[in-house]
Amino acid sequence: MTPIRFVALFIALVSLCYAHLLPRQDSAEYIISAKQGTTKADADSFENALRALVGEAEINSISDEDGVPVMWRTQLKPDQLDKVKAYRAISSVAPNKRIPLDSIPDAEDTDPDAEPELGPAPFEAATVAKRASYEQTPTWRNKLYDLRVLSTPPGTKRTSPNFYYEDPAGEGITIYHIDGGLVNLAHDEFTAASGATRRIIDLDESKENTAFESKHATCSASKIVGRTTGTAKRSNLVLIRTELTNWGLFASLRAAAADISKNKLQGKAVVSMSISLQVWRWDEFNEVRDQIKEISNLDVPVVCAAGNSGKKGKVVTVDSLPALVSDMVPLIVVGSASRSLKKSWFSQQGNRVTTWAVGERVKCADYKKATRLRTDSGTSFTAPQVAGIAAYLMSHPVHKRRFRKGTVAEDMRDVIRDSSFQRVQGNDKYPPIAWNLWNHEEAQTK
Repeated sequence: MTPIRFVALFIALVSLCYAHLLPRQDSAEYIISAKQGTTKADADSFENALRALVGEAEINSISDEDGVPVMWRTQLKPDQLDKVKAYRAISSVAPNKRIPLDSIPDAEDTDPDAEPELGPAPFEAATVAKRASYEQTPTWRNKLYDLRVLSTPPGTKRTSPNFYYEDPAGEGITIYHIDGGLVNLAHDEFTAASGATRRIIDLDESKENTAFESKHATCSASKIVGRTTGTAKRSNLVLIRTELTNWGLFASLRAAAADISKNKLQGKAVVSMSISLQVWRWDEFNEVRDQIKEISNLDVPVVCAAGNSGKKGKVVTVDSLPALVSDMVPLIVVGSASRSLKKSWFSQQGNRVTTWAVGERVKCADYKKATRLRTDSGTSFTAPQVAGIAAYLMSHPVHKRRFRKGTVAEDMRDVIRDSSFQRVQGNDKYPPIAWNLWNHEEAQTK
């Protein structure tokens, strides 16, 4: 080997080693938030600069109700990240984190047939209301305990023997249900009543759902419109299948608002959420608050889960979005009660919780088998029950008079909160559980 070739080889080896020592310019997915009050001109100017910076990388954006971009998502390298942070229109830049679904908590009650006495009661059970046109009788497949509790009026000594509801059972109301995972709409629980519709808005670009996510979504959706498991059997259902990330939560709320406006469903829809987000930044808090406010301004109630991060023997308050903004917007937050009608040990609680429903060992649609029901537990399955009640009340010929144009979301929150009551009178271990107002007239006369 000649000296010149030796030197050239040596330089090449040194260069290769040096390159390995340099920091790698790996990209990661980030959410970029605009400052509050950013004008459309400034937002558009930043977006143009961002496109020039990232080249062929895909950019997604979310705009507010006025069409002003407020948030972007894209892949950024470290040097690009520093440049984006320097723009005057930008409030923050943070990684797009994955949202883990709550694990299935252990039910407190091991006896699936346990039904407590509700006394002492001020009066005996009321008779069937004249307008009551349907009663769903328990079967060996589904004892309907959670639904029967919801239709049990005040003052009764025992849980209603059947699930009672009246016409039109949510007919004409569209429920947007936000969850991750693929819903098995072929399951017989989703057989639509005459005229009711079922459709999907698919925002999950990855299409990489686990079996757990699909089971979760199928179960939660069936608690709304399920033929035997749901509370609003005649409502229309729009499934918003979202990716389980921060961005997915923001995008799903925006998609719901856009679809409601497009289809002129103001005052004729409900939004149900069975996913939640731990707060990392004020921008996330503000974005969720503003989006729920926008939906509420469309006269559409929003219902969400309180969360499953409780600990046995301790009071753990709500600590995730969207529930955290319920003291700022008319949001309905639902906790879980056990089959003994006490607060579930895993359910988060506190002043931000609006109402409760039975969330332990509830029956719902099985993702894998189109005719089978399965058992599940968690606040993800109580929020849909109450969302169904909201749709039911909005469709009811008498109860819908309670909801004034311009304040429907606020009125619905107040009606559900104020009509909730302890099924077992006693200490605060027994929470106020939601009621579908069945037999309301009879209960008022007692």
